[in-house]
Amino acid sequence: MSVKTAKDYIALFRVKLPSVWAVGQLSIANVVVAVLMLLQMVVVTRTLSKEQFGVLGLALAWSAVASAILDFRVWEVLTIAIPRLRQDRRIRQASALVAGSFVLEIFGGICISLFLLLVSSYAGSLFAKNESSALVFAVLAIQPLVMSFDEPMRTMLRLGGRFAVLAWWRAGSALLQFALVLTLLLYSDTAVAVASAIVLSWVLRILVLAVFCRQTLIEMRLYPLAPSARSSIVPALRERKSMFIATMLSAVGARLTNRADILFLGLFTSPILVAPYDLARRLSSQVGLILHPLEQVIFPKISAQIADGSSLTPFIRGFTGLMVALTLPVSLAIYFVLPDLIIWCFGETYIDAILPTQLLLVSYFHFPFLWLRPYLMCRGEVTFISKASWGAALILTVSCLLFIPMSGATGAAVSVVITQWLWLLVLEARRRRLESQSSEVVSEDR
Repeated sequence: MSVKTAKDYIALFRVKLPSVWAVGQLSIANVVVAVLMLLQMVVVTRTLSKEQFGVLGLALAWSAVASAILDFRVWEVLTIAIPRLRQDRRIRQASALVAGSFVLEIFGGICISLFLLLVSSYAGSLFAKNESSALVFAVLAIQPLVMSFDEPMRTMLRLGGRFAVLAWWRAGSALLQFALVLTLLLYSDTAVAVASAIVLSWVLRILVLAVFCRQTLIEMRLYPLAPSARSSIVPALRERKSMFIATMLSAVGARLTNRADILFLGLFTSPILVAPYDLARRLSSQVGLILHPLEQVIFPKISAQIADGSSLTPFIRGFTGLMVALTLPVSLAIYFVLPDLIIWCFGETYIDAILPTQLLLVSYFHFPFLWLRPYLMCRGEVTFISKASWGAALILTVSCLLFIPMSGATGAAVSVVITQWLWLLVLEARRRRLESQSSEVVSEDR
């Protein structure tokens, strides 16, 4: 095959299957990110003591969970609302909604960062059992403010179809963070150095993302800084007040489900015992990281098709089949090579991370049904998703309280797996009920 023929095939592929092309771009970038994160974990775990690595994991988990208090999850609202507003040619309202989303996120980031700074000493003694670890918690307290710009910016790039830019940005951000971690560890082999590198990398990557976001907004003819948009912020937010509240409540439940297990483990054990579980969490999340672009692509796709009144059945069937073919072989291969990989990369010190990692991988077998949550969101089931997220958080809390005192890190991993699969079953039950109701309506019309 000549180079010209290959280019023609690629161009045809981009035109005929744009969603698959976008997923491919982001997935390749995330493979690069996963490799760089793995290398970073190897460097960090072999440089820091087990206790310091555990403190770092607890501080990151505490920052993530606390950030959920005022996480308005604007990316979901924007993904659902912007295509419909543009379809109806309501450009001023769309621009105002974008501006309002930034205002909400920045306000939340400021409040959370101040809160984390004020309680950093207490959080260090509560979770890390050591007040000297307060500096790590204090450094990471800045992260929510910096990251408050991330969600609305990346959402606009996705809605603008700039997946190639997102792919390059993600890969470059991971490389930047890896370089900063290496540099700062040369000067100080402490958890504070790693935390500082993470925060500094986020500052730099947000500055770059802002440039791309501005270009995308201009291309979409959205002007959130225009006087007409700024004057319409309050009406635009008020119009979707219920959706913002529901998504915010959903975000709290989701963050608790994703990170609270590490905090519970810290409450019942010590940073030394948290370290292998945090490593297990990070390793298993690399599978999710590689497949995460799927949700970024399918959410706008589902939203746009529902706005157009198009049928989703062919897309959903094709996506599910593709994910079954991709997820199961990858997950099973990783599952069986993990023991040797962990010992080879991280040494005998982290041999107790093997079983939790293998258990946590089971929770990622649900990826063929990754379309369920975006589908329900776009069908207007925001309140149900919020309630289900809180239900999942409650299940995780009860499971952690039951299993962690008995089994430590293994109990935490079992709690996560139980929660993930029950969450999936609840969403699928809701989808079936909606489809049944739709079928009954069609039958009555006939």
